[in-house]
Amino acid sequence: MSNPRLSLLFSMFFKAGVSTFGGGPAIIAILETEFVSHHHLMSIDEYVEDVAIATAIPGAICVNLAFLAGYRLRGIAGAIVSALGVIIAPFLVITAILDWFGNILESPFVGRFLQGAAAAVTGLIVVSAWSIGQKLLKGLWCYVSTIAFVLAVGSKALSPLQGVVVILIINLLFFSIYTSDETLVESDSLTGDGLAENDFMEVE
Repeated sequence: MSNPRLSLLFSMFFKAGVSTFGGGPAIIAILETEFVSHHHLMSIDEYVEDVAIATAIPGAICVNLAFLAGYRLRGIAGAIVSALGVIIAPFLVITAILDWFGNILESPFVGRFLQGAAAAVTGLIVVSAWSIGQKLLKGLWCYVSTIAFVLAVGSKALSPLQGVVVILIINLLFFSIYTSDETLVESDSLTGDGLAENDFMEVE
């Protein structure tokens, strides 16, 4: 893992904040290219780990991800600089258009632009989900959990927050039981080997 300049971290997150429509989910794919493929600042596993934490904790995904990635690479200074980079860009844009916001929304051109942006954002989210999912989902149970979450939240049976909490609890219980069973099997195996060895020594 390299030790990037603070100015590089700021510029990366500032550029992502300016050029990305759709907020946190859309920014994940952009930053994956920057961090992993372009600048090689972290491995895909490290990036996926930060994304998983950023989406699991409260707050805006883009800000959480900026703080986590910045902290991983440059400590507290990196976290602060990265978070400022991703926050300042949209803040400046919103401030600039605030006085004309009502008129802008009534413009036919802006309406068509927003429709195109919505299509692009949807594509970015799908690409990001596919890319991250390939690295993050390991084993059948992970796929089952993901599908269950999508169905529960998509059908409005659970809110996103409720879905996250339920899936976390179920996975904790599942992996606790699974790990306990594996430990028990290993213990039985070792005990069996020890008994067999003792029996053999007694026969001699």
